[in-house]
Amino acid sequence: MSNFLKQNFGDKLRSRNGLSVLTSSITAEVIGIYFSAHWCPGCKTFTPILSNVYNTAQKSNKSFEIIYVSHDRSSAQFEEYYKTMPWLALPFDSTLKSILSSKHQIKGIPTLILTKRDGTIISNNKKDVLDPSFINSLPTQNNNAIQENLEELIVQFISDTKFDTSFTYLSLKTITNVFSNIIKNPGVVKYLKLNKTSTAFKNKLNDVNIIKILTFCGFKETAEYFIFENIEDITSLKQHYEILTNILESFNSED
Repeated sequence: MSNFLKQNFGDKLRSRNGLSVLTSSITAEVIGIYFSAHWCPGCKTFTPILSNVYNTAQKSNKSFEIIYVSHDRSSAQFEEYYKTMPWLALPFDSTLKSILSSKHQIKGIPTLILTKRDGTIISNNKKDVLDPSFINSLPTQNNNAIQENLEELIVQFISDTKFDTSFTYLSLKTITNVFSNIIKNPGVVKYLKLNKTSTAFKNKLNDVNIIKILTFCGFKETAEYFIFENIEDITSLKQHYEILTNILESFNSED
């Protein structure tokens, strides 16, 4: 992870489903720092437009991430507004918010600062993302970086469950089977949902590190389910599946 990311955003960020995301898991070459707020009319107009650009970039396998820096007046406003966004966020109570606003001399919102992952400023004009050539100008995601970060999450899970290797293997095997079913049956709804209240989920997948792995691989959490929403991006899921399969094989060879 670049020093810029850790120094500016700390060790952990927020995902829309409320989980903590390691800043070190960010692999994007272009970072958008989005200063916005629930109470701002201009922000409410711009956020859906930016969301569309972001989602299109993700589907196009572009190396692009956005981090929301809240100017909301309360945590309740933050939570309500953040639900409309598909990207990461600095926690509402982070002391880094004011530091970032001061550093980038934020005079008004919405403001979008585009940087390289080393902190080099690319643009401070939010309208640049509206240019038809913007998405094509973004670098393509480095799949080796994806592999390294997924492996990091899996290694953390294995380390935390080292005294219960049967649970470790069962959990990883279950995720691998879930991915396999989606790949073999794209679009079949029953394979896209994991019921959080089911006995199978509670016994095999109810672990904070497993949740991080699912989230990293494209699952979104709702009140009852984890749902794989990126059905158009089966290529990435296949990459995740191959990584898990290789780790399971090495896991077996150690027995």
